[in-house]
Parts: sequence; C-alpha cells; structure tokens
Amino acid sequence: MSKSTDAATLYRALRDGLLRSVLKKSRAHTEANSASCAISQNGNRYMGAKIESDTHLLDVGSEHVALLSAVQHLDFHIQEVVTLVDGDSASVSPLTLKVLADFGARTGRVPAYRVLNRSGRTVFHARNAAKEISFYRPSLRVFAVLPKTPKKNWHDLSASEMPKTILKTYASRGLGLAFPTYAGASSYGAAVVTTSKRIYFAGQYSAPDKRLGLHAEMSAIIAALMAGEKGITHLGLVSDKFEGKPCTLCGCCRQFIAELSEKFGWKVAIHCFAKSTTAHRVYTIDSLLPYAWSSKKWQ
Repeated sequence: MSKSTDAATLYRALRDGLLRSVLKKSRAHTEANSASCAISQNGNRYMGAKIESDTHLLDVGSEHVALLSAVQHLDFHIQEVVTLVDGDSASVSPLTLKVLADFGARTGRVPAYRVLNRSGRTVFHARNAAKEISFYRPSLRVFAVLPKTPKKNWHDLSASEMPKTILKTYASRGLGLAFPTYAGASSYGAAVVTTSKRIYFAGQYSAPDKRLGLHAEMSAIIAALMAGEKGITHLGLVSDKFEGKPCTLCGCCRQFIAELSEKFGWKVAIHCFAKSTTAHRVYTIDSLLPYAWSSKKWQ
C-alpha cells in the first residue's frame, strides 16, 4: 500500500471514528469533535473517539481512548498517535501530551503525535510528544516484559452461555489487562455484555496524574462503545483487593454509568464479585446512585 493511499485510508477511518464519539447532549461549547488512531509497529490500528461527560470531570480524549484500546489488546508497541479534529484548526491539550508521556514512560517508547484538521492538513506534529512538555517527568518504570502478540478483548456469547454465569470469568480476565503505574499495584477487572450478545472485558488504565486514570468499568464500557455497540445489559466487576467479599464501584464510575444510561436508555444489571469466593451482589445504577447529577434542564 502506498503512503498516499495509506494516508487516505487513515483519514477515512478517522472520519468514520468521529461518529463513535459520545458527546454531551446539552453541548453548548464550541470545542471540536475528534477521533484518534494509535498505530502499532506491527501495523495494527486502534481507534478512539471523544467521550464527553455531563460533569466534564469525566471527559476522555480520543487519544486516551485509542491508547486504552491498544493496551486492552496487550499491544504496547505504539509508534504514532494521529488525531483528526473536526475543525479548521486545533489546540493541543497538555493533558493529552501527559497521557502520551506516561505511556512512553511505561513502554520505553513515547509515540509521535500528529494532529490533522478536518481537511486532512497537519496542524501539529511532534516526533516525541514528551519533549513538548519536558517539564513533566512521570516517575514510572518501563515494564519488564511487554507482550509481543496482541490479543482480542471480547467474546461472542453462545446460546448456552448466560451473562450472569460468565461475567466473573471475563471480569477476572480483565484483571490481566490492567495497566498499573507500578508492579504489585492492586487491579480491577470489568466485563460488559451488550445487546448484540458480545462480552467486552478490560482492566483499569492507571496514571501517575490521577486525573487521567480510567477505571476498569469505564474501560470495558468504552471498549464496547468504540466497537459500535449502543446497548449494554450487564456489567461485572472484580478486584484483587476484594478476595472474600464483593467489591463495589467508586463514585466516579457510578456517575459515568448513570450519565450513559440516561443517554442511551440502558438498564444495566451490575454484578460485583468477590475474587476468591462465590459471594456477589447485584445492583442497578439507580440503587447505587439514586440522585445522580445531570445537566438536563428540568422544568
């Protein structure tokens, strides 16, 4: 494939990726939508789109989502992240540069970073994103062993597989996809079942800047959304911090699920498991967060 053809294919994929974004319903600001692609040394491409939150505190940039997708496939060999901004120009967020720098500190290679405007013209390019914020030096160690073979993070359910009986199995597999900031850190794994009868599983994406961490529940939901799924029926959660009793969701994950449930009309059965016993509890998001905040205008 020629470079020109490859560039055109990437541009089309990024344009399509804009349709995967989850934008705030009451969107009144003018910040442009964006989609990103993390490109691996082996040629694999991992797409990411912007996830906006009603609170804004839970916003996730498309670059972060693209790297999350690569990590959840155990592909740490990302050489470049390319972002398409649906506008004529673009500003580069320091938070995005920090995400790229953090990724490089753990994998031994900081990705190049390129931003395109809506016409496909390059408006920003850095061969090493970390050098753009040289004052930021995350205290992270390079992973001792990086997997060489990417793996899929989903499974199609057979007619005999019931969500409530396999959620723990796949949430536990999500533990193996956690992206910690140090060896021995506690891990969370999550799995979600979609209306298409596919199960997606993920681990948390930790960050030295805690503002930029993505919890396992968020990661599994984002994996489903980036695959084009719109309906989620079940969510399972497990943690190695909770060996004998069921784990539970933190406040930000409750808000994140509540917002998306309102946006897409989900009625999610949330299963919280103990890692080493059969103990588990089932909740709805309304029972976990009965007074969720919303940007909806009430009359």
